[in-house]
Amino acid sequence: NMTRIINGLLFLTRYDDQTQQSPLLKVDVAAIARDMARSLEPLAESKRITLHLPAEGESFLRGDARNLEILFKNLLRNAIAYTRSGGSVWVRIKHIFPRRVLIEIEDDGVGIPREKLPHIFEPFFRAKEQFELLSADNANTAFSHEKPLGLGLALVKRIVKRHGGTVYVRSELGKGTRFFVSFPLA
Repeated sequence: NMTRIINGLLFLTRYDDQTQQSPLLKVDVAAIARDMARSLEPLAESKRITLHLPAEGESFLRGDARNLEILFKNLLRNAIAYTRSGGSVWVRIKHIFPRRVLIEIEDDGVGIPREKLPHIFEPFFRAKEQFELLSADNANTAFSHEKPLGLGLALVKRIVKRHGGTVYVRSELGKGTRFFVSFPLA
């Protein structure tokens, strides 16, 4: 865990250093979101979670493909981790006015307490109680050896900001969580 914490902090520090960032190029954010969801299908299957992928289509923006992969991997891994066996995770992609793309990642998991929502994008913040609710459910998955560090959503927020986007969340205890990420189209 100490190595993961150090690596996470180094990544956050490098990300905040403007001289270390890759140039923003024209990328298909819809394809990246779909690819990351497909790459996590085995993890979802280990918990018998159904992943609902969006229809094919393109949504181009100026971005850093590697960082967008990290963004979607973090959001999707969280959705899978905090969803009970037999649950579902949905990825939706829509074009909205004016010239923006909206990506929704929704789960029917344990949810986040209302009082904790304002803090979820802070470094080292963890919804520890929610993860512990699922400890038995996560026992035979990749999550069984990984305790949340509280760095993933902090990084998500930075990546979204760098791409000129917005991110917000709605959640209800016992019913699930929905993240909304909006980016300007290229």
